[in-house]
Amino acid sequence: MVFRAPVDAPPPDIRDDEEKADVARILGVLPADHPARAAHDAGTDTIRLSHLVDDPDIARELTVAFLAGWNRLQRRRLGQGLT
Repeated sequence: MVFRAPVDAPPPDIRDDEEKADVARILGVLPADHPARAAHDAGTDTIRLSHLVDDPDIARELTVAFLAGWNRLQRRRLGQGLT
């Protein structure tokens, strides 16, 4: 049997507060009604957000924020022996 995530529920938001703040800062240059800002508020993961922006510099900043958050998450897991 293969595990399948529920299709009616969004994936869990594993971003930490620092990543969320970085993403909010990065997206702050976009208009208030930009779809990426609404998606961020809804908990969309950072990589998916990077596909909602047309500016390659903003997409790159989002990728860097994601990687920094992922590295923090992995360090916490290693520190807690959860790997």
